[in-house]
Amino acid sequence: MKAETTTVLLPKTVYEAAADKDIELESTLADYLPNINRILRADADVFCGDAEVSDGKVEVSGKAVFSLLYESDFKQKLQCERFEAEFTHKFDLKDVPDDELFPVVHAKCSYVGCKTLNPRKFLLRCRVDLGLEVKCMQGAQVVSLQSGDGAYFKSEKRRLAVYTPAIVRDFTLEESIPLETAPPVGDIIYSCLAFASGDAAVSEGSALIRAEATFKCLYEREDEEGGLYLAQRRFPVAVTVDDECILPDSDVNFTLCAKNIETDKDIDAYGENRVIKLNYSLRAVVTCVNREEVEIPTDMFFEDYETENLCQMLVCEEPSKELKHRFTLEKTFELPDSTLESCLDVNAEAVVTETAAAEDGISVKGSVGISVFGPCADGYRSHDLQAAVSAVMPFPVSGDCRIKVRAEVQNPAAEASGGRITVRIPIELCAVTVRKESFSALVSSNIENRSDEDAGTRPVIIYYPQKGEAAWDIGKRYYVNPDEVAENNPDAFDKSGLVAADGVVLYM
Repeated sequence: MKAETTTVLLPKTVYEAAADKDIELESTLADYLPNINRILRADADVFCGDAEVSDGKVEVSGKAVFSLLYESDFKQKLQCERFEAEFTHKFDLKDVPDDELFPVVHAKCSYVGCKTLNPRKFLLRCRVDLGLEVKCMQGAQVVSLQSGDGAYFKSEKRRLAVYTPAIVRDFTLEESIPLETAPPVGDIIYSCLAFASGDAAVSEGSALIRAEATFKCLYEREDEEGGLYLAQRRFPVAVTVDDECILPDSDVNFTLCAKNIETDKDIDAYGENRVIKLNYSLRAVVTCVNREEVEIPTDMFFEDYETENLCQMLVCEEPSKELKHRFTLEKTFELPDSTLESCLDVNAEAVVTETAAAEDGISVKGSVGISVFGPCADGYRSHDLQAAVSAVMPFPVSGDCRIKVRAEVQNPAAEASGGRITVRIPIELCAVTVRKESFSALVSSNIENRSDEDAGTRPVIIYYPQKGEAAWDIGKRYYVNPDEVAENNPDAFDKSGLVAADGVVLYM
């Protein structure tokens, strides 16, 4: 007969893929907006929504939110408007098991362009780097440790990772931002909000996420000097994500992004427009890895039966906690044709293109797209720049592992002078390594009646072992409880259950 089996769940990534998604939007200005004189800058933020698994495919849906900054034909005043384009993309899954699947989607905009078709019509384009990982807890059959009376088992306890679905939560928040030393606010041109990575304090069923927000608001000065002013402020943000998957010892990673930003000016205690009222939606995407101790059988035998055991190597994943490393890119661009008098605002986006294990850590290569905006003799201009980046994260990795790294730009700065633009781009790299682990497990056992003359009897056995022999192996050879072998000969074995010296006599 066959020994009973049970299912153990092993963490695995069963599918990985990447795709370039081109999104195009042809649109027209609303009737109340002035005509386009010339376009100054186009930006895009990408938000992924659902990732639906069905019929061997994963369909990812989302939207690109374009920001178009242009000089209008009304007194050359600046205007900034937002436009949305929805998109879907399908990934074909191949040879994926029938277990519950947990898709995780990563999206980053790597290119934005704009073309005017007429003073009121334009074409916006962006390229989105989509990455998909599909994880699951894949079932594997092993012999049950409850396989019957009289069975003796050798086993080892393993602490396995447990993957769970990504947790997505949206929050509606508001902030009152004082501008005590800034000029009073006239018309607001545009505003944006970014988040530096922070930390998560986990407890039973919830994670308190804390991060620092950087707010930028470009507006027309209300005072007699006129012109534009960029206000920048930082403030802390804290939200609580509730979910039953979150446990006190969970490894929690998260990303934050702002959606639907609305700003308005307000008066301060002195009756001046030196306060910005900010209302925004915040999306938190949380991935959670738990740990569960599982006892894996590696061998078995009976006193009264023969067993034919089959062991196999099982493979699972061991993900690390998120590793973080910060560095700063400083670079000067020689632009003889640049007419920028100063840099009013700078945007930057970092993309990781290559990762590899190196002797001194994790080697990361990528690029940074930079957009610098400022005044010039005939109004305002912007320059689009590109820089290669490379860095080594000082976290040595070994063995068969997969490395995933994302890069986030934090509070970039730029200066323009004499045909040169110097940028200072702080970048944070966030990496997770996933190491493959393999271990032997008893996956099946045929149990037969013993045919030898000692079956069903308990003879006294005297055995002369060699140093280093294990109590388990001796007990299995003579169909004797290994624990009793050690208990009946307490001076013969060390603490690990091995024969301590030569010349020992065992009585069983």
